[in-house]
Amino acid sequence: QVTLSPAMVAAFGVGLPGASDFASPPRNAAAFLAQLAKTTAGFQACVAGPVHWDAVNYHFAPFVCEFTPDELTQFAHMVVYEFAYRTLSHGGDGPGTELRLYWSAPEHLTEAKVVGPDGIETEQTYGELEHPAQQLAWKFLEVLAASDGLPVVAPLIGICLGPSFFQQPGSEAFLAKAGALVEAGFPMRFHFRRT
Repeated sequence: QVTLSPAMVAAFGVGLPGASDFASPPRNAAAFLAQLAKTTAGFQACVAGPVHWDAVNYHFAPFVCEFTPDELTQFAHMVVYEFAYRTLSHGGDGPGTELRLYWSAPEHLTEAKVVGPDGIETEQTYGELEHPAQQLAWKFLEVLAASDGLPVVAPLIGICLGPSFFQQPGSEAFLAKAGALVEAGFPMRFHFRRT
């Protein structure tokens, strides 16, 4: 298994420079998702276990911060169903993909400069994108909850809980929603971080 940061895809795109399938850094959320899925497939061919993408909601935040609630819901559907389809197309028993979500900005990203569309680093930090990142994390759980019996076996959602988690408004409601999904049988992991 391997744990990766979506920042590398946002900053550099997919593939190797000069290769026929090289893609420049994504310009929008849909392109970012497509490149993330392509990169996932590449890594899954090289590792025996699942591919873990860290802080997915924070790395997508600069791409979706201007979205309306409906657009955000639609995008969350695209993410969930993209990875669900890829797993089901391989019989549902492949290594799968884990998308790790943070409610409060993780310490390693709080002061990090945001990589936005076209791979451009901005003066904004990921800590300043907490609200859109939280909105996207909530939408992921809403999409799973509304799947109405669809066999969503992937992506595996990872909820990361650190010291600052319960200091953020809405954290308990978010955790309760995640717990309800676990009770309903959806694949989910909880990661406890002390620092």
